[in-house]
Amino acid sequence: MNVNTRIWDQGRSGYDVHAFVDGVALCHKGRKATAAFESNARDLEGAQKFVRQTPGASMCKKCTVKFESLAEKVAERVYERTENGTVTVVDRGAGLAEINHAMMGGRRDVREMSSISRTDYAIDYRDGRSVRLVLVDTPAPEGYTQGQAVVVQRPGRDPFTGTVAHIHTAPGYVAVTDDRYRGTTTYPTRFLSPAEPEEALEDSAPWSTASHRMLLHKFTEATKDGRAVCNKSYRPWRYGNGYSFETKAKRQASEYAHLYTFCPRCDAK
Repeated sequence: MNVNTRIWDQGRSGYDVHAFVDGVALCHKGRKATAAFESNARDLEGAQKFVRQTPGASMCKKCTVKFESLAEKVAERVYERTENGTVTVVDRGAGLAEINHAMMGGRRDVREMSSISRTDYAIDYRDGRSVRLVLVDTPAPEGYTQGQAVVVQRPGRDPFTGTVAHIHTAPGYVAVTDDRYRGTTTYPTRFLSPAEPEEALEDSAPWSTASHRMLLHKFTEATKDGRAVCNKSYRPWRYGNGYSFETKAKRQASEYAHLYTFCPRCDAK
């Protein structure tokens, strides 16, 4: 079972999308799949897309947690395949298929097969190939770490930036949190690229006080006509010697910085 397994569908009642294994939802044994499950079932990405596009629909949280746990258990090990000195990694299903073929249906092609251990097999083919299959832990995708900024580019879609939520144990997949909508989706690494770090720009906006003389606001312009970005009805305070506007950096560097507080609503805009 992995992210490509088509087991996701709505149940017989409600709008939640559940994961069904052998016709039974992972969240509850009493919840059965619909008669149209075979034609309607989606993989994880397809189910998440369906939920985004369908008002009122949502992913069953219990099914999602159990699915991730099952997927990790299945995908946590792969076969390291060495053919005449060339090493590749194949998924568990492909490795077992070659082992079973060598043991059963492919005897005419195999000169000798030996089971070194329950997780280590050696196959010598009649055409000269020598294959070694060893069950190993799944290697993490190279180049990505939790918390890393990435760009997601799906075919036919506009690219967007996100943050790596965690490295999925399914080979070649990474879970990314969308910076726009804060939703987390699993993507194959071929859709990802590291985001280039942006240079921090100094905030040149003018800051001054309004009615509350210890609370600093960010204003649209450094004149009497300026308006606070948090509330357009706020105007800059006029002191006896005129208006006082300074950038946030200068305010923070001032010897009187400890006397003032920056408006959090202005700071967020």
